[in-house]
Amino acid sequence: MQCTISFVAFLKNYNLFIHITK
Repeated sequence: MQCTISFVAFLKNYNLFIHITK
């Protein structure tokens, strides 16, 4: 479960990073 939560948080941060760099 902890791995899933970390993965979701990683995806959200990745999405945010892409939006900022665009």
